[in-house]
Amino acid sequence: MFGVSPARVVGDMHLADIATKIERRECVLFLGAAVHAAPTPDSLEAPPDLDRTWPRAVRPPIGSGLSMRLAERSGFSARHPDDDPRNLQRVSLDYEIEKQRRSLIDAVRDEVQTGKAGSPLVDALAALDFPVVVTTNYDTHFEDALYRRAKRPFVSAYKSNVETSERTDDYPTLFPSPEAPFVVKIHGDIQKTPNSIVITEEDYIQFVLRMSDKPPYYPVPEVARAYLAKCATLFLGYSLRDYNLRLLFKTLRWRMDTFPQTYSVDFHPDRLVQEVLENRTGQVSYLVQDVWTFVPKLVQAVTSAGMTT
Repeated sequence: MFGVSPARVVGDMHLADIATKIERRECVLFLGAAVHAAPTPDSLEAPPDLDRTWPRAVRPPIGSGLSMRLAERSGFSARHPDDDPRNLQRVSLDYEIEKQRRSLIDAVRDEVQTGKAGSPLVDALAALDFPVVVTTNYDTHFEDALYRRAKRPFVSAYKSNVETSERTDDYPTLFPSPEAPFVVKIHGDIQKTPNSIVITEEDYIQFVLRMSDKPPYYPVPEVARAYLAKCATLFLGYSLRDYNLRLLFKTLRWRMDTFPQTYSVDFHPDRLVQEVLENRTGQVSYLVQDVWTFVPKLVQAVTSAGMTT
C-alpha cells in the first residue's frame, strides 16, 4: 500500500463491499438528482465527446438549478428581492401562489422531463441488479433506462392524500426480482402523480405528517421499508447536508436497534454532517468522489464480482 492514501484504501474497500452486496441483491439504491450532474474536471472517466452524446440543452437541472429556473420563469426575485432564489421549496411555493398549482407542475415537467435526457450514468446503473431503488427525483429517466435494459420496473409514486386517502402502491410480492425492480418515488412522479410531487414548503410539511400514517397509507411501501431495514443503502446523487433528506433517512430508521451499512458518494461532503454521520455515529461511510468517477468503477467492480451487466 506504499504511496496510496488511506482514504483511497478505505474507498476501495467500500467499493468492493458495495459490489458484493449488489451481487447478492442486498443493496438499495437511493438515487438523487445529482446523478445528472455534469462531470467535474477531475472526472477522468467522463467520455470526451459528452457534449455531443448528451448535449447540455437536454440535461435536467440539478440542485439549485431547478429553483433558479423556476424563479426566472415566475419573476420570484422581483417580488422577493431579499429571498434566496436557490431555495426550491420557497420559490415553488411562490410559483404556486402566483400562478396556481397546475402551472407549477407544468413548469417542473418542462424543466426535468419534456425534451430532457438523463445522464449516461443512469443507463449504467440500470444495468445493475438493485432489487429496490428509492428516489426523490420527479422525472422518469431511471425507469426509462430500465426499460431500455429490458427490465420492467414496478413503480410506486407518493400520493399526498390531501383530498382523498389512497393506499400506497406496494410490490406484489415480498421479493422484487432483478427483471422487475421496485422503484419507489417518495417525492412523487411528474408523469404518474403530478399533483402529489413534494416540492413546496407546504408539500414537505404534508409529507412529514404522512410519515405518521399507518399501513397501507404510510407513504413508503412496506416492502421497500423491509429492504431498507435489512440491506445496505447507497446514496448516489445526494448531499446529506440536505436537511429534508436526513430527516427522511432518520425517520425510516427510527427505533431500529441496529441497521445495515449506509454509503454516501459525495465529492464535497459537508464537514459538520460528515463528522456526525460518519465519525461520531458511524451511520454513514463516505466515498469522497464524484459520480462520474464512482459509477464506472462500481460497474467494473460488480462485473468482476461475477454479475452480468
